[in-house]
Amino acid sequence: MAFLYGGESYTLIDWDKRLNLKGKDLARWLQLYLATHAKPFPVKVATLRELSGSRTKALRSFRGQLRLALNALISNHDIEQWWIAQQTDLVTVERGEAVTASQRRHIGRRGQRT
Repeated sequence: MAFLYGGESYTLIDWDKRLNLKGKDLARWLQLYLATHAKPFPVKVATLRELSGSRTKALRSFRGQLRLALNALISNHDIEQWWIAQQTDLVTVERGEAVTASQRRHIGRRGQRT
């Protein structure tokens, strides 16, 4: 089990940042989801709705909740910026300085995606 908990195999969340998102369930879920991705791939809004377990039926309503949650993550310094491509409905997130040192080392390895 030690390989699961090595220096490059897990991500810790800053507890103070976590507490700042109290009452913002989608933002808290996104915080954990994005913390495990140093360079997140763009993901469809519908996919995030499904993965997050949202009960919001209308995708339009979820998209509004998602915008609020992503803005909360910017305010909380968990991400630098985000956008939703109008044509494809793909959500792109840039983590910026929120990327951990171990994630930076992982990104810097040869053969990894850039």
